[in-house]
Amino acid sequence: MSQTKLFKQRWLLAAFIAFVVILGSTISVGQPIATAKEPDLPKQYVGVWEGIGTQDNGVGWSILIALTPGPKDSVVGTIAYPSIPCNGKLLFEKKERNEIKLSEDLTHAGVCAAGGTISLSPTADNKLTYKWFHPDGRADGEGSLNRISSPEAIAQ
Repeated sequence: MSQTKLFKQRWLLAAFIAFVVILGSTISVGQPIATAKEPDLPKQYVGVWEGIGTQDNGVGWSILIALTPGPKDSVVGTIAYPSIPCNGKLLFEKKERNEIKLSEDLTHAGVCAAGGTISLSPTADNKLTYKWFHPDGRADGEGSLNRISSPEAIAQ
């Protein structure tokens, strides 16, 4: 990998993490107040994650997700697909058994399909399984995400 490409990737990652930290510090403004029955995003999902997703037609793309703590129906993070490029906010919909559901609010859609839902579930090797669904519920992509930053690093 060339030095220029490596520098660009590291710069994009640093900018993305900085954006998440800023988003995390302002996330409560205008957001619904959680009640005792509304669970917060589980701590095991908090952090910065990266990986590769693959659509059902075999097309692949890069994924970068940063998640911060937050209640149901609030913005809990950001998502970027650097290879496409698309990015936006993630809203915490619900936790079901061993997975969480997030809805995408793409602020820069590029060639991405808008209005998708993401399912994330932990694996035995401390990764996350990523699944993407169209607004009609039809699955159209999956992948695996590796943690690249811990929750403690985001809080600093």
